[in-house]
Amino acid sequence: MEALNNITRKKLAFLHTIFRFMFMSKKLIAGFLMVVPIIFCGLFAPWIAIYPIKFGMFEREQPPSWEHPLGTDRYGRDVFSMLIYGIRASLMVGAVTGSIVTLIGVTLGCIAGYKGGLAAEFLKRIIDIFLVLPLLPLLFVIAAAMVRVRFTYFSLALFMAIFGWSGSARNFMSIVLSLRESKFVDLAKLSNESELEILFKEIIPNMLPFIATSFAMNVGWAMVTETGISLIGLGPSNANSLGTMIYWSRMSASIVRGIWWSFIPPSLVLIVFFVGLILIVTGLDEVFNPRLRRITGW
Repeated sequence: MEALNNITRKKLAFLHTIFRFMFMSKKLIAGFLMVVPIIFCGLFAPWIAIYPIKFGMFEREQPPSWEHPLGTDRYGRDVFSMLIYGIRASLMVGAVTGSIVTLIGVTLGCIAGYKGGLAAEFLKRIIDIFLVLPLLPLLFVIAAAMVRVRFTYFSLALFMAIFGWSGSARNFMSIVLSLRESKFVDLAKLSNESELEILFKEIIPNMLPFIATSFAMNVGWAMVTETGISLIGLGPSNANSLGTMIYWSRMSASIVRGIWWSFIPPSLVLIVFFVGLILIVTGLDEVFNPRLRRITGW
């Protein structure tokens, strides 16, 4: 019973530490206030969206009203429902890509940065090869080649992760190389801890702020990249995302004809989400970077 109480106290102390750190940075709070509502809309899209997304369901290009809060587009679809489902699709692309890229980056970064030897040298060369690949043109070529087959946003997320992990791996490798020379790692070696124990008990816990920052930036990068691919008409044609909303708006010349409710909402959501991610990353840096804490007087 006493052991259970100790575990509970440790969990409460951990949560208290997290919330205390969160409220140390106004930028971090502002970032969460911008990002969390968008994530909430994406997670609960089927319950928030008013109508299904079907061509010709309503009168075309109606301005915003009580029935259609963001109006309808050229093809008779409710823009508000499209926006909610578009957030869901774009967040899926960002979450899948960000998770895979971060996982690959942490794994290869730890191996190449800590293990050493021929395996590490081989991984470093592979990372260097992927770093010099022209990522965006390569993704455009792949997307264009996949247009004629059943191309989904999950497939797009996998392709972006396969070719976009090298930058994260290089950053994590540099962090591991730095942490490997720390005094707490030397102390762990003197305590006869194995290499896996040192990685999982000493190095990776100290990398958590960097992992969170990397994941946030990878999510934002993936969403912006997907928007660019969809904007030029190479995204999946059988689904709806924020990028495809802007694409359909461009195809119907909504900007020229003043149908602002067709292109402003998805563009604004992308801007707010990306700015929120930047504020979260900056806030995490302020919280966990001792130099910035001294500069801001914390």
